[in-house]
This record gives sequence, structure tokens and C-alpha cells, in this order.
Amino acid sequence: MAGFAIRRSFAGHPNPSAKADHAPRLKPDPPVGAGHNHAPASASATPPVPRARRPTHCFQVGTLAARLRAALRAWFDAGATTTPLILLRDEDHGAPLIDACARFGRGLPAHVIPLAANAISQVGSEIPAAAPALGAAGLRLLGRPRHDLTGLTATLDLLATIRAGTGHPQGAVALIETDDPNTLKAALWHKPRPARPARSGFLLPSDKRGLLVAATAEMIRTAPAPARTIPLPQGAPLGAVVLDTEACTLCMVCTGVCPTGALMDNPGAPMLRFPEDACVQCGLCAATRPETAITLVPQIDPPALHAPKRILKEEPPFACTGCGKPFGTLSGICRIWAKLTDHLMSSGPDGKHRLGLLTKCEDGRVEAVVNEGFDPHDSGVRHTHPEDGYRN
Repeated sequence: MAGFAIRRSFAGHPNPSAKADHAPRLKPDPPVGAGHNHAPASASATPPVPRARRPTHCFQVGTLAARLRAALRAWFDAGATTTPLILLRDEDHGAPLIDACARFGRGLPAHVIPLAANAISQVGSEIPAAAPALGAAGLRLLGRPRHDLTGLTATLDLLATIRAGTGHPQGAVALIETDDPNTLKAALWHKPRPARPARSGFLLPSDKRGLLVAATAEMIRTAPAPARTIPLPQGAPLGAVVLDTEACTLCMVCTGVCPTGALMDNPGAPMLRFPEDACVQCGLCAATRPETAITLVPQIDPPALHAPKRILKEEPPFACTGCGKPFGTLSGICRIWAKLTDHLMSSGPDGKHRLGLLTKCEDGRVEAVVNEGFDPHDSGVRHTHPEDGYRN
């Protein structure tokens, strides 16, 4: 072993003070180039610089899900006839508490598999949803009391709503907030459940969103009750978009602000498409769309999770009245025409002629202005400000 020398002490050693120890003990080797009788370092020597502590388990959802699957696979490959319980804990609080359970009590039950994470508050709904789907009896998250775990509690409430909607038993995922070994022991020591005859084997996506959708779909596939639309509370990261097709003009503002690409256009035709599994219900589309045509509906629609992009609205493109080039949509042109009918630009004898520029493409409008030599914003009438300004 490089850097260390192995030393053994046995019972009957000439030194009467030596204890009987049949396990190898590790002793650091002296520095390279120094003899066994070297003098101690002087007090003025530069003290060693302490090394920064590296996090033992940096949180990556793909890595944590892979470790979860490996632990469950090893459990069942060993011939276990019961279903294990996953205990998710951190290093600073969970590891010392588990050690205290072993030193002053019976320790963890044999059917509990501890799994380390950097911080349990970083766990979203994807890991608690994936654990039962992969064959675990449930998941327990070991948290610290008097710490703010509001986000984690809301996540567990959302998962409980999904499990209730699919007919799965409640209590599979729970939070244990304690720093008492006896309380932890009481929460974990119970009779294990028998192993299920069949376990899920879906591919684990490496991203949080993909894992949540895959685990939810597997939960629905193995649901005791028939799968149906499950309503979710406001703020849930799953849901649909309901479009008012009469108010929508296919301006495509929503496609530019959607952070996940759930609202998509079609470069070849005026069309708005929507894959439901990509929507996180952030509300940016509803907040920025000028026609107020979008409504968010938090829900789980099982057929829509794996359905292709469905078309929310499509129209044939409007053809330029000059060259026939397709541009815009008929509803958009009509909406702009109605808004500009009473505008200053459309007043006067040439008003309708100016409005006719709206039916031309960008090249057609420039060509009409240059060839006919008129300014579409000039009505031929001099307008002045009212005497009292615009106060009234």
C-alpha cells in the first residue's frame, strides 16, 4: 500500500501494554528522505495548509437515479424475497444519526437501504416517483428538524396526489424530520413487504424532467385503478395548455418565450403545436400573449404523455394581393385592418387605398409606395393640437 506501512500487534507481544488486535492498522510512512531518528520539526516551520473538504456526494439526478437502480438490482439479484425501503439521507446530518442508531441500538433494519445525497432539499419529485417504480417499497427522506423544507413538503404532497389519482397506496414516500435515533428507529422498524412478481425496467433519463415524466408514465402503467385524467394543484410542473382558437391570431409570441419548447411553430405553415410532456406550467405564454387566448390547466393526461405534438391551431397562409407570396394569416390581417379602420392613416379619400397596403407582403408594400409616390401616413389634412392639449 503506497504511502502507508501495515503494522500488526498480537496477544503475547513482548510489550505488556499492547492490546490484542488482529486487524491491520495503518501508520503513515515518514517523509521521503527522512530517517527513523530524524529530529522533530522546529516550531518555526510552516504549518501544513488544510485541504478543503470535498463534497462526498454532489447532486446529479442521473447519478443518483443510477445508484438507486443499482442498489435495487443488487438487492433482488441476491435472492431477496422482500421489498426494500430506500432511506435518502445527507452526510452532515443523516450519516451521524445512522451511526448513533448502530452504536446505541439495533441499527437500521435489514430491509432498509441507505442512499446518500448532498442535500435532500435538492431532491425534486423525480427521485421519489422513480423509487417505487423501480421496485422499492417506498422512500424515506431523512431531514433536519427546524429547517425550512417547505419546497420538499410541497413536492411530496404533489406525489401523493398523483399516487392517489392512480390508485397506488398512500404512505410510500414520507419525510422523517428528527435528530433522535429512537425516533428514526421507530419510523423504520416494521415488517417488510413481500417482493412484487414483476418490476419496472424503463430506461432512466439523465435529466430531471425526463425522469419525472418516465416515472409518472410507469406509475400510470402499473396503476391498480384505470388511468384517467388526474387534476393537479396550481403550480404543479405537469399540465396542458388550452387555447382559445377564436382569439388566437397565430402571432407566435408564445413560442418565443416558452423556455422548454412546449409551444412550437411550423416554419412551413402558420401552425401552433404543443407536446404536453414538455410543459412545466410556468405561465410565461399566458402572461405575454396579447390576445389572452391561453389558459393553463395543471393535470396529468396519460394518453398525452407519449402522444406526438398535437396541433392547437393552424390556418392557411394569406397570399399577397400583389405577387401571391404567402405571408401572415387571414385572421391576423383582418384583425389589423379592423384596428386601423378609424386610424388617421385610413382617413381621407385615399384611406382605403392605404389600407390596401396591409394585404401586400413586405416587398409589395415597398414597391407600391415607391411606384405610386405617396406617403401612407399623409392624409393631406393638417392636424393641430387642441387648445387644451390632451388633458381631456
